Amino acid sequence: MKNYEVKGFDIYFCGKKIAQAYKKWELYKYFLEPHGINYKQYIASQILPDNAIYVIIKNTMFIVEIKFQQV
Repeated sequence: MKNYEVKGFDIYFCGKKIAQAYKKWELYKYFLEPHGINYKQYIASQILPDNAIYVIIKNTMFIVEIKFQQV
C-alpha cells in the first residue's frame, strides 16, 4: 500500500513507525520478554496467535486468529 513500509517486525507510515507485527511465538520472544512481561502472571498457558499487531500510538495489542472454512 502507498506510504506503508514493513521492516522486520516494524510497520511504517510515511517514514514514521506506527506499529509492530508478530506471528506465533515471536510475540513472546520479541515483544513480551523485552518489555519484562511474564505472560504466566496473566494467562495459564502460552497462546500462539496467528498474528499480533501492536499499535504504538494507541498502546493496544490486537490478537488476530485466521480461520479458513471450505463449504
